[in-house]
Amino acid sequence: MGSIMGATPTAVVLARQESSVATVSVSVYRPGLHVPAHSHGTSQLCVLLDGKYVTSWRGSRHECRRGDAVFHPAGVVHEDWLFGRTCQSLRVEWKASDHVPWLTSGDARKVECRPIRFMAECIAAELKGTPRPPERALKELLLELRAELGRSIEHRPLAAPEWLRVARDIAQARSHERLQLQQLAQLTGTSRSRMSAAFRTHVGLSVGEFIQRCRVERAEELMVGTELDLPTIALSVGFCDQSHLNRVFRKLRGISPAAWRRFAR
Repeated sequence: MGSIMGATPTAVVLARQESSVATVSVSVYRPGLHVPAHSHGTSQLCVLLDGKYVTSWRGSRHECRRGDAVFHPAGVVHEDWLFGRTCQSLRVEWKASDHVPWLTSGDARKVECRPIRFMAECIAAELKGTPRPPERALKELLLELRAELGRSIEHRPLAAPEWLRVARDIAQARSHERLQLQQLAQLTGTSRSRMSAAFRTHVGLSVGEFIQRCRVERAEELMVGTELDLPTIALSVGFCDQSHLNRVFRKLRGISPAAWRRFAR
């Protein structure tokens, strides 16, 4: 879909930014669009943020829905059809690198990788936000995205960064506080986007969801090990009140805190 990026009336570019690693943009395409057979001068990754389309190369057709990613090496001819409603996508035009040979070789492929989806959504959110991300932060995100794409293509496992372990320890120790994502990122020397993407990729939860689970686990310890009443426990572990504790606890455990306490004792 990239060959018409920015053209009117087929697509509208919502945001675009360059870095030393790649040029990245978020665009919206009109429904029913057909992009005839074409290729790109640079290797590109397209991640669908919303909508549905079909892409075809070398006689094979692939249906793409929200979150799906397609990698097109430079020069690979493909054709696209958009269906139903407006499509929105993140397009990354990679700059050639001698250290990344797979960028300029091989065939197009649909990439099934949840971490790539999370990273792409974070990059898109940053691009559409105000102010725009600084070049260094964008470069770090794109390098992580490129590394994950390479791992997916070459079937290599993804290792969690060391700073994520530190972030988890901090979030757990300070789960009773009103700890914000920006604070956690600053404490570990990274950006909000990288922090959010890393939690989603390696922990399987958002930072907020992880903190809520820590609060519930601490509440369970207090319900078993102390005689404190539930309103006091709720406040001491970081919830606004007992009603807040009840909602989150029931969501995660399937029963109320009071019922859980009776069974646990």
